[in-house]
Amino acid sequence: MKKTLLLLVLACCIPTGGYGQGFMKKLKQKVESAVGISESANVAEDQAQAGSNHDGNSDGNKPTQRPTPSDKLQKLRTATATWDEAVTPSKASSIEALLKELPPLPSVDEMANPNAAARETYYRKIVAVTTRVRELDKQYTCSDKEMVAFRESMYALAAQKLGITEAELRALENDMTSEAEKERITQKIVNNTIGDMSNLEAMAADIEKREAAAGGELSDQDRLAILAEHGNAMEDLGQLMEKSASLSGGPGGGDAELDQRLAELMQKQMEGPSTPLINYNKILGKNADTVKSLYARLCNTDDPAEIEQIYTEADELAKRARHEAAVTWRNYLAGQIELNKGLHPQTMSLQADMVKAGMIPACAEKRASLNIVTICANLLDQAYSEFPEPEFTPVCKESIMKFPKNERMMRAESGYATSVDGFLSGSVIWTIDEETGTEYIYENGKKREMDTKGRQAIQQQQQKREDYEPPYGTWTSQSGKWTATYSRDGALTLHDGSTFYPSALKKEGNRLIWVEVSGENVEKCTYKL
Repeated sequence: MKKTLLLLVLACCIPTGGYGQGFMKKLKQKVESAVGISESANVAEDQAQAGSNHDGNSDGNKPTQRPTPSDKLQKLRTATATWDEAVTPSKASSIEALLKELPPLPSVDEMANPNAAARETYYRKIVAVTTRVRELDKQYTCSDKEMVAFRESMYALAAQKLGITEAELRALENDMTSEAEKERITQKIVNNTIGDMSNLEAMAADIEKREAAAGGELSDQDRLAILAEHGNAMEDLGQLMEKSASLSGGPGGGDAELDQRLAELMQKQMEGPSTPLINYNKILGKNADTVKSLYARLCNTDDPAEIEQIYTEADELAKRARHEAAVTWRNYLAGQIELNKGLHPQTMSLQADMVKAGMIPACAEKRASLNIVTICANLLDQAYSEFPEPEFTPVCKESIMKFPKNERMMRAESGYATSVDGFLSGSVIWTIDEETGTEYIYENGKKREMDTKGRQAIQQQQQKREDYEPPYGTWTSQSGKWTATYSRDGALTLHDGSTFYPSALKKEGNRLIWVEVSGENVEKCTYKL
């Protein structure tokens, strides 16, 4: 009986292959999972915004992590689709009705070469639903102040239980926290909750040494022999399992069964199809160089006849590639939407049980379900906004500025003085270093850390923006054959379907000129009509 028990414990707690080297790592994972300090999947975040839904470990061996207070008591997700005009909200009063009112994905042809009228109808339907989501959230859900208080209480209880500060608990969930700091906090939790693991560490070192000598995995008999030699290790292992399990209950820990259900739901949401990588060079083959050559000529001519000839030849070659990309992109989004809609019943059931168990307040019950509607709406938005565009387009680009590697521009606050000219000559640009969290301001070509004067300049710029009406509309080429449309979702769609999201735009003669922010690059773009 004792031997069977030992083998069961070994099978459950020690990796079977090369387990000496991974033994302490496996224990650390178990402790982290038990106390809820591992990085959360942040499932409710729109999955397509991350590069992929997978972490390279799709075989199901990744340990399920305990949800954090923010996973249990979710924030309302932000809708990404916009339409710069009054839109009447949906009248739907249930989650099911809201999901049904969302429009279907555009067809492959509509994605590859968007139609302005169909696009407007599509976005109006999405915005009508997401506006209604915000209305229902205000109707059903606790006030922001109450939600923050509930969440703060959950963090306080969890931190107290783990023997760390709330700041340390939040640092473990922050991507900007260094690995060294996370390791320090993790060790502090282990010391406060699990205690001394020196006997287990000694046994792990012995196992590793014997595996190296044997040149491979040890037998069950050898494992039992090692346990017998390390007399206190088995007792310590049992205590470790008991202590780890006890952390799932009690003040701040929540119900273990509900935690497991939520963790499994989060994992399911991460198991959708990976974001496809679309290589236009591969699709076009030898024609890729021809298209690039044609567009290079475009930037060196203003002759309307030559421009029309370039567009005609390039479009004929690139048409099939855009269509193939649209097929792939549409299939990906359809899979993601189906996955999230399918998880709605499970989400509703889980939220109701979490309320009954006192894990979350009753006024927070519908928040997660409303977030599913927003996730689906954001995926529909990505049919156009995140459509994979080729690196070569009928646009001439000139670099204005380039930010350091880890910096990104605060788009909603920067570069929108009044126009393209305002952006180029008078805008104050606000950036953040995503690695350190440091904020910077670029003013008159000079960079400095954000300060009071910089915030005042940004505020003044935002006030100017309030009176600015973007030049939405459709323009026709000199030949009368081509059109370009700047629609109220913020997209500029060119004759071939290429889509851009200008920070500022103007028409100057037979040219459309705009400023485009792409990652760390700020570029002045020119399209010839």
